[in-house]
Amino acid sequence: KKKKNNQEIDANHNILIYELIPYEIFNPLVNKEIYFDEEEYRWFQNKFIYTPYLNVRNNIENNIAYPSIGFINKFIYAMTTNEDDYNYIINWLAFFFQNLEKTTSAIALIGKKEVSQNIFYEEIILPIFGKEFCLNINANILKETNYDTNIASEKIFCNIQSLSHFSAKSQKTKCFINDIINQKQTLFVFTNTNNPILNKIKQQCLLIEINSLNKIIEKLGCSSHKEIYKKIEEDLLNFSKFLARIECNKNL
Repeated sequence: KKKKNNQEIDANHNILIYELIPYEIFNPLVNKEIYFDEEEYRWFQNKFIYTPYLNVRNNIENNIAYPSIGFINKFIYAMTTNEDDYNYIINWLAFFFQNLEKTTSAIALIGKKEVSQNIFYEEIILPIFGKEFCLNINANILKETNYDTNIASEKIFCNIQSLSHFSAKSQKTKCFINDIINQKQTLFVFTNTNNPILNKIKQQCLLIEINSLNKIIEKLGCSSHKEIYKKIEEDLLNFSKFLARIECNKNL
């Protein structure tokens, strides 16, 4: 009888331990590192950690005024060649920021990487959404991972750079990119429109031509690219508040 009682105690103890040990999960929709799920009746440890900028989406009061149009808005406006493209990018970013779910289409920026990759992606996207939760894909990554889309399983944003003509023509590449676009918010950066992959993705994304860095500097009245970097960093919080409040549409 004692043995039976001990077994019962051990069983209850194991159940208790099971309930107390957090189960690891990747859940961008929950802004908590550890939380209790009433339906599952267990604790979860969230592997997705909000950046200070993403935290804004949960702390915005509905009655406060819209943040002012800041430097990042002006940069994106100067980066694009027309107002429609500017509005599209803002709406695309705002919907993703507010909901952390992908929009119906990707964006392909056509122009110098010093603007699309080095500034727009690395200085704006990465700090806001979290470097560890964004995936940068190039031809080497495709080779190393054997085109396995699981590399994006715990990411919320994918950045796909210009691929070599050999990689771009591969059927494996086409299938991989289609899967990524269907699963994740995706940004393509191309230096020109000659890349074969563009023909394969043009039905799934909007192509946006961008201005050169020199033209952007001139439009913004900045002294150099260093001033642009500095002003973007200073405006990240304000821009996050702007994204959190603006009305947006998923069906781009």
